[in-house]
Amino acid sequence: MKQWFLYPLAATAITALLHLFVGVPLGLSALIAFIGWPLIGTAITSDDDFVGGFSNPDGMAKPDWETAEYWGKLSSGGAAVCVAFLMQLGLGAPWPVCLIPAALLLALASLLLLRRARRVSHHAG
Repeated sequence: MKQWFLYPLAATAITALLHLFVGVPLGLSALIAFIGWPLIGTAITSDDDFVGGFSNPDGMAKPDWETAEYWGKLSSGGAAVCVAFLMQLGLGAPWPVCLIPAALLLALASLLLLRRARRVSHHAG
């Protein structure tokens, strides 16, 4: 399985588990899994990415949170959260007016950031 597929698959599974077995509303479950989990995980382990840290002992590695790929994945997670909230709240006003454009903008941002990350990775090696 490709590495890039792991994040959306794991976040979707966590969303389903939180919603079905814990009773957390669908939108909030998606927010926790797609946005909260990566942001809190990054914040907790950010000291490892600094110079001299566990993941960057010589200071040559670029932290994940400084890459277009990280922000592209987070943007796609934001689009998924918008869709989950739309599924939860339905098509009653004013939610579609807010959530549909937000989902489209986040999906576009994700596409552009992930394309940029792919282009940079092809030129780096």
